[in-house]
Amino acid sequence: MKKLDRFHMMIVAQYFLFTQDFVLLQMVCKKYEELLLMYHFNPISNASIFPNIETQHLYSLADKKLPHIMHFIYHYPITYTNYLKRIETIKKDQNEGKKVPQETYLKIAFCREDPFIQKGDVLYIPEGVTHIESVNIQMRTTKIVFPTTAKVICQRAFMYNYSNYVFNEGLLFIEKEAFLGNSLYNITLPKTLINVGSCAFKNCDSLTNITILGKTHFTSCCFQGCKHLKQGDVDKIPRHAMN
Repeated sequence: MKKLDRFHMMIVAQYFLFTQDFVLLQMVCKKYEELLLMYHFNPISNASIFPNIETQHLYSLADKKLPHIMHFIYHYPITYTNYLKRIETIKKDQNEGKKVPQETYLKIAFCREDPFIQKGDVLYIPEGVTHIESVNIQMRTTKIVFPTTAKVICQRAFMYNYSNYVFNEGLLFIEKEAFLGNSLYNITLPKTLINVGSCAFKNCDSLTNITILGKTHFTSCCFQGCKHLKQGDVDKIPRHAMN
């Protein structure tokens, strides 16, 4: 460990989890004594041990903001509705001439209470949403369109029978049982999609066509019970994903 210079040790220490790890690291050798002074952001929740940070990362609701920081990055989820409220508050403060810190949200979750954008019979999940957790649609629709910002469709997000979904580039993960038992009939999986969770499309009996644009990994039983898939599509899917 002593052979690593301070800059390389900073990179390694970003993966530490506890305050004590950083405290002990400073005791390893003299060149690490001022290591904590070199950080401009906090890699763990306890930001107070890094006196020179300019950006504070907030990993949980329990993390306390430091008063002098002008950029906060939120790692824990915020609902889309609360995100909109926060944006309105920031705009109001700015209009009143207040000095407002920059805020970055890494996980904006779309939940049951959050509003769609409706254009005719098509429903759009708003841009900015990164995680789609649960959807409750009480209006007539022919199509649901996902935003380009969507990264994850969470477990059991769509537990109702909708037939047409449009996935945009940027989607990374579809979690298990996300579309369990839906009546969708045609899907195109974007090339950015990394993984489809177990039983994600299980018992989607109406599904006949799948277009796979990337090197997506399929876990077990993704398409179990999809009896009407065309043979050409079935040949592209690993056997374990069909059984």
